[in-house]
Amino acid sequence: MHPRRTARLARDRPQPPARSPVEPGHPSPRNARMHYFVRTALLLAVLGAPNPARADDEDDEYLTGNNHGRIDLIHLDSAVQGRGPCVQMKPSIPGKSAWACLWRNNPLYPELLGLLQSAFIAGKRCIVYWSAVDNKSHKTIDRVECWRT
Repeated sequence: MHPRRTARLARDRPQPPARSPVEPGHPSPRNARMHYFVRTALLLAVLGAPNPARADDEDDEYLTGNNHGRIDLIHLDSAVQGRGPCVQMKPSIPGKSAWACLWRNNPLYPELLGLLQSAFIAGKRCIVYWSAVDNKSHKTIDRVECWRT
């Protein structure tokens, strides 16, 4: 019975407050130099980090993809052989060029042309899919889905 009593007394004894080796508000000179060095190194790392290349490689991540929205503008240009209508959408198609174009070599060209035109006139919401980018960075339309809103 006696060991139990001493254990309880040891637990109940007041403990001295835990002390930090450095008082708050008074950093040691060694820590102050270290903080200055760490801040300077981080600042140099952030300022010296190279920016991602955007000029030529911007469309690399958009070689395949889709865009959901309304067709805002249809463009036809007879000077570009083999290309049908190009569309811009709201929200904008991502990448260097905000255009997606339908080429006449697409096996569903007549159907897709009619769908794009009717969706533009009626203000329908569409998803335009592409799997390639042409030499002017315009997306090449593969398929289109539109629905009534």
